[in-house]
Amino acid sequence: MRLELVRPGLLDPYRLIVTRRDPGAMPPPGEYALAWRGRYYEVFSRSADAPREVAPGWAGLALRPAPCARVKQLVRRAARIHAEALATLLPAIVRVPLARAGHPSGWGRVRSGWAMQHPGTLGARFTLPGAGRWELWLQGQLMAPIDVAVDGRRVASIAGQLSGNSLVPGTLPPLPLSLAAGPHRLTLTRTGFSLAPGNGGAAVLAGALLTPAGTPARALRVLPVEAAPSTLCRRRYRRIELVRR
Repeated sequence: MRLELVRPGLLDPYRLIVTRRDPGAMPPPGEYALAWRGRYYEVFSRSADAPREVAPGWAGLALRPAPCARVKQLVRRAARIHAEALATLLPAIVRVPLARAGHPSGWGRVRSGWAMQHPGTLGARFTLPGAGRWELWLQGQLMAPIDVAVDGRRVASIAGQLSGNSLVPGTLPPLPLSLAAGPHRLTLTRTGFSLAPGNGGAAVLAGALLTPAGTPARALRVLPVEAAPSTLCRRRYRRIELVRR
């Protein structure tokens, strides 16, 4: 279920929500708090005194931030109905432009990614806004062994990842990196075939993105009615709910 498509009240019967770890996906509404995080999944729990959505708000698609005019409109509406505008902040994400990546001939396009149909190496460049600890997230179905490197330095070898489907690709657990600000190069190599289990399986890379290490599962902020419009629109919001506590 895509949580950005859920209407207010539809989740009321559910005290727990289990989601795949994916910084690009919509988290549960603000009435749910992170209760547990594993390697692949997160569990959000709703408490009895959590704020409840009382009127339709706004939810983005595909990491599209809320337009400034919409933000101001919702804050004014919250004031009229004596509610609060509770915003889910859009996380800081650096997407690797796979569509422009160098790749072997014979690899097929899969939306914005690639079907790695035979041995070879994909190379894509990306730019980081700051230095420090980052996490690299790969999306797709990677059954065959894939070697991952950044700037020529081997990061990991991954295989046996078959979650997700063609419409909603699975997101693999993050790979930790320490990188400087500026341009970098990501390479993914499908190695030669062998008789090892799963070696001839699917290798479909649907996406690659980076987030600063320690990025929370969800960050919330109440948008004050008295704030100036320029202040309200200074941050980027993924969802805005109209709630009462």
